[in-house]
Amino acid sequence: MNITPLGQYLLRELPEARHYLQKALDIQSALSAKGAHRIIGVIMTENGWISERILQRCLLRQREDCLRDIALFEPIPVSSLQAIASQSLHLVLPIDAVIFRQHDKGDSYFIIVSGSVALSRTSESGQEVPTAVLGPGEGFGELALLTGADRASTAMTKERTVLISVPKPVFDSMLAANPSVMQGFIRVLAERLMKGSDRIANAKAIEDAYRSFISEQNSRHNPKILGSTAAVREVLAEIDKAAGEDGHVLVHGEAGTELWDAAALIHRNGGSLFTYDAGASVDFSGQGSYEKGLSLDMIQISALFGRSKDSVPSRVGRRIGLFQLADNGAVIVENIDALTAAAQEMLADYLLSGTFCAFGDAAPLSARVRVLATTHADIEMLAAQGKFSQRLLGLIGATRIMLPQLRLRKKDIRETVEHYIHRYNRQLGLTIEGFEEDAYKAIMAYDWPGNHDELASAIRRAMSICQGCTLAPEHIFLSPPPVSGQIAFDLFSYDRIKNLFLNKKFPVALQLSALPGIALIILLGFFGSQDPNRNVALVLTWAFWEPAVVMGSFFLGRSWCSTCPMGPTGYLIGRLFGLNIKVPQIIRTYGIYMTAAGIASIFWAESVFDMPHSPKATAILVLTIALSALIVGYIFERRTWCRYLCPLGGLVGFLSRCSAVELRSNYNICNTNCLKHDCYVGNEKGPGCPLFEGPFSLHSNQNCVLCGNCVKICPNNSPVFNLRIPAQELWASSNFEASGVIVGAALMGTQIFRGFEMNGLLHSFESAALWWLYAAFLILGCSGAVVAFAIAAGRRYFPRSESADRGMSHFIYCLIPLSVAFEINFHLARLLTSGGTIFQVLGRQLGLEGWSLSFAAAPFTIKVFQVLILLAGSAISLKIAHTFSERFSDDRAAYRPALLFALFYLILFLAV
Repeated sequence: MNITPLGQYLLRELPEARHYLQKALDIQSALSAKGAHRIIGVIMTENGWISERILQRCLLRQREDCLRDIALFEPIPVSSLQAIASQSLHLVLPIDAVIFRQHDKGDSYFIIVSGSVALSRTSESGQEVPTAVLGPGEGFGELALLTGADRASTAMTKERTVLISVPKPVFDSMLAANPSVMQGFIRVLAERLMKGSDRIANAKAIEDAYRSFISEQNSRHNPKILGSTAAVREVLAEIDKAAGEDGHVLVHGEAGTELWDAAALIHRNGGSLFTYDAGASVDFSGQGSYEKGLSLDMIQISALFGRSKDSVPSRVGRRIGLFQLADNGAVIVENIDALTAAAQEMLADYLLSGTFCAFGDAAPLSARVRVLATTHADIEMLAAQGKFSQRLLGLIGATRIMLPQLRLRKKDIRETVEHYIHRYNRQLGLTIEGFEEDAYKAIMAYDWPGNHDELASAIRRAMSICQGCTLAPEHIFLSPPPVSGQIAFDLFSYDRIKNLFLNKKFPVALQLSALPGIALIILLGFFGSQDPNRNVALVLTWAFWEPAVVMGSFFLGRSWCSTCPMGPTGYLIGRLFGLNIKVPQIIRTYGIYMTAAGIASIFWAESVFDMPHSPKATAILVLTIALSALIVGYIFERRTWCRYLCPLGGLVGFLSRCSAVELRSNYNICNTNCLKHDCYVGNEKGPGCPLFEGPFSLHSNQNCVLCGNCVKICPNNSPVFNLRIPAQELWASSNFEASGVIVGAALMGTQIFRGFEMNGLLHSFESAALWWLYAAFLILGCSGAVVAFAIAAGRRYFPRSESADRGMSHFIYCLIPLSVAFEINFHLARLLTSGGTIFQVLGRQLGLEGWSLSFAAAPFTIKVFQVLILLAGSAISLKIAHTFSERFSDDRAAYRPALLFALFYLILFLAV
C-alpha cells in the first residue's frame, strides 16, 4: 500500500509553504546524517513555519487515510475510522529500535506508515527465529490484545519507521463495534503463521500456536442455559448425561434457541473446542473472502479436514483443518444440515474410521474428535427426502438433545433478561440497572419467534437507545426478523434518489410548500364565500388534497406525512420550548384506538355536516387537526401526534401497507454492526426517527413517514428504499400488528356506511333531525359487523391460530388490499368529477363569471376504473387468503370469506 507522505498533506493545507518544506527536508537530511531523526512537521513547527494546530490536523488526515486504505478496516464506517484516528498516535523510530519484546504486556496495535518491521520469536532452545517482515500498510501486535496474553514475539524496526499506534481501549472498542474486523484479524494471523512455518524447525509449533489462538477466539462467551423451569432442568440433565459420555451428539431446536450453548456445555474433557458454521458457507476464520472462488464442497471439506499445499493452484500453502487442530477435543458443527453431500459423506467416513485425508492428499491423518452437531431443521424429514445422509444421521443422532422454545419457558425470561443486561453492560460499557415492570410485561406478552437470539438483540438494542438507567417499554422493540425471499429492488442504487433523501432541505422544502395551501383552505373556509360553488377551498380539499393523499399512499407509502407541515411544526415547537414529556403508556397502548375513532369520526362528520359542500365545516376540520398537532407537539416528545393519534396519519399508514415502496434496513447490519442505533436516538448529523421506530424495527409501512432522517445519520449505510410487489408485506407477514387490525375494522365499517350512502339506501335517514346520531350508530354497527364476520371467518378457517383473537387478525389482513382499493375508488370518483370544476369555481369566487372551463370524466369511464381497481384489490386479497390458508390452516377454502367480501364491495360500486 502506498502511504501519502506527510509533506503532501502540508502542501495541500498550505500551498504557499513549499519553500519552507524544502528547507525542512534539508534540515532533516542533515540531522539524519548525525543519527538524529525528526519528522518534517516537527521541524517546520519548531522553526515557526507552520502552527502546531496545522501539523496535528495533517497528521490526523494521514492517519485517517492510512486506516481507510487497509483492507481489514473496510467494514468500519468512516465516522468510526475518524474517531479511531483521532485517538491514535504517530511514532517515528530509528533503525533497530525495539517496539516491544516477547513476553511484554500488550498495550497497543501498530500500523506501519513507512519503513519496515521484523518480527521474531525466541524458541525454547533460546534461538531467535525470524517469523515475518512487515512493510507499509501492514499491522502487528494484535494477538496480545485479542487474547490478553503476553506478546508472542519481538518487534524491531529494520530502518527508519513511522508507525500509527492504536491504544488498547480504542482497539477493543473498534472490535466490539465491528465483529467482522475481529474475523479479519483471525485470518491475517493464520496466514502470517502459515507463511512463517518454513522458518520454524518444528512445524508442530505453528499448529499449537494456531490452535491456541483460534480456540481462544471461538469461545464466544461462557456457555450457559438459563432458567429453572422443568423444561430447563430436563435439558440440563440430558446435557450432564451426554457430557459424561464420549459419543457424538445432535442438538436440535428452533432457530435462535441456545443450540451452541448446549453443545459447548457438553464438552468438558479439557481439550480444544472449535466451532464451524456450515450454514455460513465460509471457512472457520469466518471470513468468506478468504475462500472466494472455491466451490462449497471444497470450502467445507477444507475447513473441516484441511487441504494439501498444492491442491488448489490459486492458494499458496496447505490448510490445517479443524479436525487436525481439535485432536483430543471437540468440534461443534452448527447447522450440520447445510453441509454438502460430499462433506456429509466425508464426515461420516471419519466418524466410522477415526481417520481422514486432507483435500488433495492421499496420506491418512488420525484424530480423536467428538462431533457436537446442531440444527434447527427437521433433519429426519431431510434424510427421508434424500437431502441429508442417512448414514451420517445414524452416527450423530444416537444421542439427541431437544431445546424448548422460549415461549414455552416464559418463567425463565426475567433471569435471561437480567443475564443479557449484565453481559451487555460489560461489553458496551453501560450501567443499565434493570427494567421497568411495564417493559417486563411487554417482553412477557410477546412470543419471541426468534427465541433467545431475538431476545438478546432486543435487549442489546434497548440498552443502546436507553438514555437512563432503566429500560422502559418504549425501548423494547418486539418484532421478528423480516421474512426472507421477498422480491425487491433497492432504489437507493440510483444516486439521485439516495441524494434526495440525504439532502438537508428534504423534506423541509416540501413542508414549507404545503403550508400556504393548508393556510389558504382554513382562511377561505372561514372568511370566503359559504356558497360551495364559489369557494375553491372545497375543490382543493376534497377533489385534490384528499385524493392525492389516498392514491399517493400506493405509490409513495406514507410520504404525505413527510410533506404535511402540521406534525413537523408541532415537533419544532416542542423542541424549541415544549414540555417534551415522554409518551404515557396509555397513549402507547390505546392510541391506535383513538386513531381508528378519529378516522371513523372524520367520515361521520363528512356525512353529517356535508363537509364536501361546506367551506366552514371543512376549515373547522383542518384547523382542528392542525391545532391538535401543535398542542400534542408542545406537550409530548418527538411527533407523538403523528405516531399515535393523527387520524389522517393512521389512515395513510394503513393504506401504505399496500404501497409499491418501502423503507427498511439491512437487518444483519443493525443487529451485529450497530451498537448506538443513531437512527433512533439521533447524532451530531441530525435527530433520530420522529415516530419512535428506526428502520431496524420496521416490518410494515405503518410507522414510516419517509422523512429520511435515518438515511442521513446512519453510519453503517443500512437503510434501503425498496421497490416491491404491492402488499408484499401482508402475505409475507407472520406478525399481525394490532394497528392494521383495529384501523382496518374501523375503516371498513365506514366504507360499508359510505357504500350504502352512495347507493341512496340511507336517503330517508339523512333528512331526520337525529341523523347525526343515526350515522354514528350505523358506522359503529358496520364496524361491528366487520369484526363479527372476521371473528367467525377466523375461527372457521384458521382454527390453528395461536393469536389472542383466534384468527380474526388473519382475515382482516386478507381484506386490507380490498379495503385500499375501495378507498382509492371513493376518492378517485371525487377527483374525476369535482376536480375539473376548479377553474369554474375559482372564476366565480374572483367575480369572473366568464370562466366556464370545466371538465369531468364520464360515469362509465369512472365505473370502469373503479371495477378494475377493485378487481386488482380483490385478487391480492385472495392471494393473501390463499397464502394464509397454506401457512395457518388445514382448509384450502379459506379464501371464500374474502371472495364473499370482494363480491359485496363490487356490488356496492356497480349499484351506484
